[in-house]
Amino acid sequence: MAIKEKERANQETERANELLKQYEMERGFGNVLINDRFAFLKDLLKVYSDRYIFDDPGNSINKSLSALDVIIKNRNANNWVKNQRAYIYFLSQEFGKAIEDFSGHAMGDPNLIRLARKYAVEHEPGSTLTLEYMSFLLRDLYGLGKEYHGQLLMMMR
Repeated sequence: MAIKEKERANQETERANELLKQYEMERGFGNVLINDRFAFLKDLLKVYSDRYIFDDPGNSINKSLSALDVIIKNRNANNWVKNQRAYIYFLSQEFGKAIEDFSGHAMGDPNLIRLARKYAVEHEPGSTLTLEYMSFLLRDLYGLGKEYHGQLLMMMR
């Protein structure tokens, strides 16, 4: 009787090990697919937020935010994802949201963080800056140098 119990336990252990190997293999395939999808979405986001924003800014921003939300929902958001969403929030004048996404990692642009903090105080969340404050912001971006002229153009959309 004890021999049969031992054989059955050995068989169950073998079966459990086989299932574990199968699970680990499938999990590996899943991770490859997730990483491939992430790389695809990352490339797509660069196109939306860096190129299409000039052609169709509203649609580009909405598609970018939707794709970023998918990544954040289905995967732990890494610094790049949070930084990209903060950048888009900044361009959309959602400075409070930009500050939230910029905080917590060292990847955020210190100049954009400073400006987001400055202009978050100057307007009501969900609204756009007044013409006067928008001119101040554009002047501030212009004063940061040529590397910020793209953001300046995007904000004038």
